[in-house]
Amino acid sequence: MAANWIPWTLLLSLLPARAANLMKEEERERRRDELVMWLQDFSQWLAHWSVRLAQLTLGISFLFATATILYSLLYYLVIPSRLHEQEIFFDYGNHASLVAEGSGLGHQLTLPTAKLNLLDPVHQWNASPVVKLPAHPQQVLVPGVKYDIYIELTVPESRVNADIGMFMVSTTLKSTDGQYLASSARSAIVHDSHSLVRWIRVGALAVLHALGLTEPAQVLDVLAINGIMESKTHPLTTAEITLNHPAIQIYSAKLTIIAQLSGVRYLMYHWSVSTAVLVILNIVFLEAVALVIIYAFYNLPAAEEEICVGVDQGQLFEQHRSGGIPPIHVERKIKTEPIETSTLIDEAMAAAVAPGNEDDEEMKLRYRSDVSIDDS
Repeated sequence: MAANWIPWTLLLSLLPARAANLMKEEERERRRDELVMWLQDFSQWLAHWSVRLAQLTLGISFLFATATILYSLLYYLVIPSRLHEQEIFFDYGNHASLVAEGSGLGHQLTLPTAKLNLLDPVHQWNASPVVKLPAHPQQVLVPGVKYDIYIELTVPESRVNADIGMFMVSTTLKSTDGQYLASSARSAIVHDSHSLVRWIRVGALAVLHALGLTEPAQVLDVLAINGIMESKTHPLTTAEITLNHPAIQIYSAKLTIIAQLSGVRYLMYHWSVSTAVLVILNIVFLEAVALVIIYAFYNLPAAEEEICVGVDQGQLFEQHRSGGIPPIHVERKIKTEPIETSTLIDEAMAAAVAPGNEDDEEMKLRYRSDVSIDDS
């Protein structure tokens, strides 16, 4: 009882120095062994789950890679390629800089205009008769097919464009002989944001802007004309695009003519990112289900047939033949019809008269007479 309240440090101080050091060394060795064992177990556990995580990551990456490849092939087969794509070069005239400075208000303004020859999208300049250009086809589009015409404007996020606000994009289509086919006017605007948001955006992309990899710009995709059908007699060959403000600043512009899409192809083209994510996720799910089914088919053990010992094989055969229901034994009852009185008399006489009796006929007559008397 007295040793219960003695502290361990006091007990060590009372022991000789060698004994105390020996006990400390044993305690250190025990703790070191425990720590080494714990580290070994933890390292094994960590290595095991690291391998599992690597396998899972590799499998998921493989599924997404194959799904992306399949969707790319599907997109290539379903979505038609852009039938016609051509750069647009606007002519600002002589007064664009004057209008930008505010000193050309008294002059006749020249609006930015571009005239495109769709038959020759490579040479965007006028050639003299001396210069010979290669022959070009007489028709660009397929007759009888509907097309959509888009104008893509890449504009800088400048103060000038923000102050201009809304501007109009006018498009006119003409045939080979200069006949008017269609025209449209669509509005566009450079989206302006708060100065604080602009500074945050510029600060986040400062390094990329400094390296020239990106620049603060917006892409305006304008649907100029939709659903125009190509004619065989009057094919589309010329497009004229005009902007209604002479000071609008543009980095680049492009005209795109594609076949009109509907249904899934419309979603895959105009909502490409959302459709791609949904389709790829569905493909990954189907691939995972297929892999699980294949794994279960080749790796799960087959069900062993139950062997019945001590059971009559004939009874088992009857049970299998009847679908597991034991056969029902039906007792058949023989239906007896009433026998006539004369027949009964003859049978009784035959049974009463034993074989070997000399007076058979007499016994028969006597028995018959007795029966007739009883009946009367």
